[in-house]
Amino acid sequence: SEIPGLDKVQAIAKAEHAEMLVISAAIEEEIAQMAETGTGVAHCPISNMLLSSGACPVPSYLEHGLTRIGLGVDGAASSNSSNMLEEIRCAYLLNRLTWGDKAATPDDYLYMATAAGGAKVLGRDDIGYLAPGMAADFAQMDWNQLTYAGGCYDPVACIVESGDPRLVKNVVVNGELVVSSGKLTKVSEEEKRDYVNQVGKDLLTRASARIESLKEDIG
Repeated sequence: SEIPGLDKVQAIAKAEHAEMLVISAAIEEEIAQMAETGTGVAHCPISNMLLSSGACPVPSYLEHGLTRIGLGVDGAASSNSSNMLEEIRCAYLLNRLTWGDKAATPDDYLYMATAAGGAKVLGRDDIGYLAPGMAADFAQMDWNQLTYAGGCYDPVACIVESGDPRLVKNVVVNGELVVSSGKLTKVSEEEKRDYVNQVGKDLLTRASARIESLKEDIG
């Protein structure tokens, strides 16, 4: 069977240079179709778990040659923390819980979050790895902390299995330092926090006109 509307979605996506679907589950025939058409998949495991929408069949995707898989945090409505490292960890652990020995590896999940995963899904060929002519995007991790003692000998496993943003010391995007010692350098975190909280409160206030129980969340 074909995924309803996939051809139309891909036609729109090609115009936007994206070719991506946000998806949590698919049957074998659909996976084969996505692999054949080079469709990209945005995997958002925390949102999927919160919404009880299933576990993304990553091992089947990889088995069918569908490698354009990226990780995403979805939005505040279904993933409160927007923490990419937590998303990587949850993706890997959900995968292990669901498929056991057939599960994708920590290397697979780090790949999805960075190089050919996220970059390919976005249709970008200027990001994803360090090389002359590419955007200078990289993060500096610090696992010389008590939290990671005993588990820091495999760097990939330490990143994927910890899911802890305290690992991140510095982040450089396109050659610019945007996180220094764990703090954003280009914007005020406090101002952004207050702005987003106010937007969320405004949305809840409007929605509470129809859903009475939401008034308790507004405070």
